[in-house]
Amino acid sequence: TVTTQPPQPGQGKPRQKPSGPPTPDGRPPEPKKSFIYRITSDNVVSRLWMAPDPLVLSMIMEEENLIVGTGDSGKVYQVDMDGNFVSLAKCEAGQIIAMHKARSGKLILATGNTGKIFELADGYETTGTLTSVSHDTKSVSQWGKIYWEGSSPEGTVMTLATRSGNTDKPDNTWSNWSEELSIPEGSQITSPPARFVQWRSTLSTSVATAAPILKKVRVASVHFNVTPNISDLKIHIGPPPKERKNNTPGSSQNNKIRSATWKAIDRNGDKLLFTIYYKGINEKNWKLIKKELTSPSHTWDSTSMPNGQYELKVEATDKLSNMASEAISIEKISDPFDIDNTQPVLAAIKSNPTEDSIFQISCVVTDELSPISSANYKIDSAEHWQAMFSEDGILDSHREVLFLETKKLEGEEHTITIMVTDASGNKSVARGRF
Repeated sequence: TVTTQPPQPGQGKPRQKPSGPPTPDGRPPEPKKSFIYRITSDNVVSRLWMAPDPLVLSMIMEEENLIVGTGDSGKVYQVDMDGNFVSLAKCEAGQIIAMHKARSGKLILATGNTGKIFELADGYETTGTLTSVSHDTKSVSQWGKIYWEGSSPEGTVMTLATRSGNTDKPDNTWSNWSEELSIPEGSQITSPPARFVQWRSTLSTSVATAAPILKKVRVASVHFNVTPNISDLKIHIGPPPKERKNNTPGSSQNNKIRSATWKAIDRNGDKLLFTIYYKGINEKNWKLIKKELTSPSHTWDSTSMPNGQYELKVEATDKLSNMASEAISIEKISDPFDIDNTQPVLAAIKSNPTEDSIFQISCVVTDELSPISSANYKIDSAEHWQAMFSEDGILDSHREVLFLETKKLEGEEHTITIMVTDASGNKSVARGRF
């Protein structure tokens, strides 16, 4: 729904449009503004009014009000001493550079660009229009009814028309103006679906001393439903990365846990529900893990899933925000991922003493499904785990020979604890004495 409030007598802080090139630091330029200030007999200065137009070119007092001429729009405003204003007239010439009150009481206007003299009549024009800015609904919308509030004294008529398009500024791709609409309590908009809409009010009078007044306009609209988008679907060992508190060796993180995270966007701003499934890489039927999740992540225990390769599917639907006939669903399938709940196997730990109580420690570790990804050790009552490496310096295979050479150790007997982890997060621990 788009609601607009036309400028009214007694109201007015007009919206300014930015103009000019960007500043050297890339910021948008400050919009051009003109102000009228009031100075009291005590020399107190205060701002009375900010003009809707960039330039205030002329002023004259009429009773207790200011009559203000502006450019480049050629508009004449009446401003009271509280800063309230009303638009009185608009000259075909762009700049009102001087004003004069004639003996007859008529207001005479002098304009530049081009130079002309105008007389401001006492009565109202028989017909005038007020055109809104184009209103952005952010995506293609279907239009409902247009409502407006105001008053139409006897002898006056007020109607509205609309047009629509898909550019922020109306151009030749926009629709034509619709027929004039005359029911303020709600007239159906006939302009075609689009992203932007604009209305135009036509105000007419057959009475010189009366004119219709437009106070408020509301446009009802609804977005066409847009397909949601799912991206960046990832499978993790353990909880989602943002929920992890401790990733150090030997932590209590359960490697049987799997989690999925993804990003989801709905350009309509609809609320999404997610349902996730899995299947073996060579299977046809998807099996349900969890349905109608409200957040883009889920964690589950993979213990019941046999070792092997799997795929995960996430379905998203916007049915909570749309009629059943207009709801849209979309799905995303993950890259294949491994389920490996088998621990690595550590062979017997071998030690070979050298000179000065230094020992060479070695151990063979194997894993059928996943390569070895890390190895750590502690000697005796050491507080921290130390990294242990393979003979070739890289832990990247299903079979690795671990090796280390200790520093000089005091005492006759020592204990070493070795912990290895495979790429699926499975851990094994072995101890040996030397």
